[in-house]
Amino acid sequence: MSMNRFLRKVTLPDWIAVIVLLALLVLGVSIYSQYGLSWDEPNQLTLGIQNYRFALNSDPSIFSNHDRWYGPLFEIFLIAAQSRSSLDQIYLSRHLLNFLAFFIGCIAFFLLARKFTRNGWLALLGLTCLVLSPRIFADAFFNSKDIPFLAAYTICLFSLLWFLDKPKIGRAALLGVFTAAMLAIRLPGLIIPALTGLGLLLEVVSHRAPWKRCLAAFILYLALTALMLVFFWPALWPNPLAGFTEAFTFMSRFPHNGTMLYIGKYISDSPPPWHYALVWISVTPPLLYLAGILVGVVVLLARQGKALSKFRDQYSPERRNEAVVLAAALGPMVVVIFLGSGLYDGWRQLFFVYTPLLLIMLSGFQAFYEWVCRRLGKNISLALCGTLLVIGMIPIAAWMIQYHPYQNVYFNRLAGADMKTIQKRFPLDYWGLSYQRGLEEILRTDPGESINVFIESQQQPLGLLPYSDVQRIHLTDSLSEADYFLGNYRDISRLPYPFSIEVFSVSIGNAKILSVFKLSPQERQ
Repeated sequence: MSMNRFLRKVTLPDWIAVIVLLALLVLGVSIYSQYGLSWDEPNQLTLGIQNYRFALNSDPSIFSNHDRWYGPLFEIFLIAAQSRSSLDQIYLSRHLLNFLAFFIGCIAFFLLARKFTRNGWLALLGLTCLVLSPRIFADAFFNSKDIPFLAAYTICLFSLLWFLDKPKIGRAALLGVFTAAMLAIRLPGLIIPALTGLGLLLEVVSHRAPWKRCLAAFILYLALTALMLVFFWPALWPNPLAGFTEAFTFMSRFPHNGTMLYIGKYISDSPPPWHYALVWISVTPPLLYLAGILVGVVVLLARQGKALSKFRDQYSPERRNEAVVLAAALGPMVVVIFLGSGLYDGWRQLFFVYTPLLLIMLSGFQAFYEWVCRRLGKNISLALCGTLLVIGMIPIAAWMIQYHPYQNVYFNRLAGADMKTIQKRFPLDYWGLSYQRGLEEILRTDPGESINVFIESQQQPLGLLPYSDVQRIHLTDSLSEADYFLGNYRDISRLPYPFSIEVFSVSIGNAKILSVFKLSPQERQ
């Protein structure tokens, strides 16, 4: 394609999307160092190191790691890409690279939304909604399990729709490589091969593509996916089939065996109630997006029913894409409920379905706009819907700015009237991110060379602190030896904390997510 032809295809929404993406890139590079260290990050760092060493030197230590069947590809990339410097700089580089993975996912999502909706303005709206999703935005900096998988899943969905338009061998090969890379990050991406088969079947029965060509492309796709998956996953090298079977069994029923706060009660997470994921998905996205998703599901299901009733005449590529997106969003939730898979820490293990849910949301917004147009006319409808979007999205952006960098504790009004009420129903800072700020405050205000700290979770890593500060902080599991107590209000059964001298706190709305107490001699006993 010539440059002039390319520029003629680039529309105003495309240029605005480029500006939004550049602004996002500048923002992310500016703030990535402001997020705390989560409990999972040291384990993920170890997982990456062990896989990297096995790949290079056949070091067998990975096979003694309980988490060896977590997809290693992104963790290996982080090890290969980071500089060999101090531990705090290693973690900071991980946060930056994690954000860049999210950034690439945002680019892929815009392209996917543009293809799905065939409307640049709707795609731009979808991109804005993805960025203004508080929990997703925060996790983009520190969650190396779920956010890179979300990005890879989005890339695969875009590649899948592109492949289904022209199911040729070259496109099948590229989709196979993308699918293998995604599966080497998280195995729940196995739905993509199933959707590929579904999409090709729809192409065959609607007589848009010959079955022999589709079958050949599908076989090549599956073979290349399997081959590249083994290549990307070092722990599979000794015995690919047995290793994959064990990994699938391990991840479908992940043995976490913990308890968690859910709707005001402590429950087991292995497995959680069947409605666990549905409730979390209902109370954490902004209400505007949730309304669009609900309308979109109804609209798309109605279109599928109508098209299937007159398949030959009405089952167009647009209906096929809608079927794929519906299955990509809803299918994993059905599988999780059916298998009784262990879920914990909200619904982060299902974050990857968020981008197809946003596509469904865009269909809901479009249907609402068209409904209003039929009653009020185009100009009034455009002004009304634009105003509603602005009114709905400005408070989200304002909340994200006001409570930065704790966007990960966002809830909508369905969770409760205020944050204090929500805190009694759902965990807030379950990652322990706010502990970083508490430790920094102690180091800033206490000149002592040896400071004993009791942290409620007893899991908090110190990796983001410079080495000189790590030398001053000593974590203790004995309250009698501690100078300070740090609590992040996760265990509501222990509230209120029985300490009197609060020297620092972090609040979200009217609820505290961190308190730092200076312990008196009497409170140490």
